[in-house]
Amino acid sequence: MERTKRQTRQDPVLLFHELSDEKIFSLGTELKKRGYEAAVVQDVDRFEQPLKSGCIYLACRSLSLSLQKKHEAAVDSLFTKGTLGWITRGGEEVTEKIMRGFSIIIAVEHSLKEAANHIETAMQYPVYIDPKLQVHVLKNYQSLKPERKIDSDGELHVNMTKARQVLSKPESEVLDLMLKGKSNRQIAESCFLATSTVNNHVSNLTKKMEANDRTHAVKRAVELGWLT
Repeated sequence: MERTKRQTRQDPVLLFHELSDEKIFSLGTELKKRGYEAAVVQDVDRFEQPLKSGCIYLACRSLSLSLQKKHEAAVDSLFTKGTLGWITRGGEEVTEKIMRGFSIIIAVEHSLKEAANHIETAMQYPVYIDPKLQVHVLKNYQSLKPERKIDSDGELHVNMTKARQVLSKPESEVLDLMLKGKSNRQIAESCFLATSTVNNHVSNLTKKMEANDRTHAVKRAVELGWLT
């Protein structure tokens, strides 16, 4: 069955990465199969030309590496061209890219189809951070808050007492697993639930937390002081 493309983002998307050129060309082909307009860019001068609305521009590896070395002002000029995204290995680079203004952050270790799935999701929201990478952002936030500690297992946890004042017990447990970077499917598998049930819990908890999406819900948990 042919996939139905869902897209709300209309500006051009410029994606940089830490992938091989072979994989980035394959990713471009996969996105085209799904109905997206995608192009691999091998010369930075291409970004000086008019860019198509809604098109996904995938930089080749050498271009992505050169971007890392460019002067800050040269990089900032690209933000006037469209939305910038980065496919990364994680770590401190996640927070650094967000601080620079990158709106799409995706983990590098996904399979080809998984990476395409994440890009599809990112095309539906103003900001998208891969659930696998959200913990890096939260740990960095923790380092700025000395009164909060990361648990001995190296992970952040939802304070169930605080969360239960707003959410149901299942919703609180789902939020805790979201915090650890698990997708809805992974949460369903670990809790022995149907994926549709988890989807409903996520939908309900985002509404109760006045969040726009999963990423915003995790951010709201930080703002509400629900982390321990």
